[in-house]
Amino acid sequence: TNEAGYTFPITNTSYQVSNRVNVYIMPGYAIDANKLGYLKLGYSTQTLKYQQNPDPVSGLATGFSNTASLDGFLVGFGYKQMIAEGLYGFAEANYITYAKTTLNGSSQTTLFNQNINFSSSPSASSYNFLFGLGYRF
Repeated sequence: TNEAGYTFPITNTSYQVSNRVNVYIMPGYAIDANKLGYLKLGYSTQTLKYQQNPDPVSGLATGFSNTASLDGFLVGFGYKQMIAEGLYGFAEANYITYAKTTLNGSSQTTLFNQNINFSSSPSASSYNFLFGLGYRF
């Protein structure tokens, strides 16, 4: 909304996540010689890019982008089982949540020939489920 009270219907926006890095500890419990249950506890960081493209429908003549680094924590659990000599299968579930950040930007409008300031406060979280095979040397 600008100073005159006009609300701009914002379209043509996107968020992009990149450069995610996770560091964690993985304490486990040996159920028996061939089975392992474990927890994952850790820290995660990622880059979040907000992109507002020009949009003639809403009157935005110029676009902008802004990038922020988000920090958060990771929790997960998993199970590994030996299948054959050195070969094991595993299943794992993880949840990552990040602290909120505010991304700001400015765009020129064709409707009022003035700058419009934008602010976005996205929340980011991630779930992932892994299933696979591994080999122990």
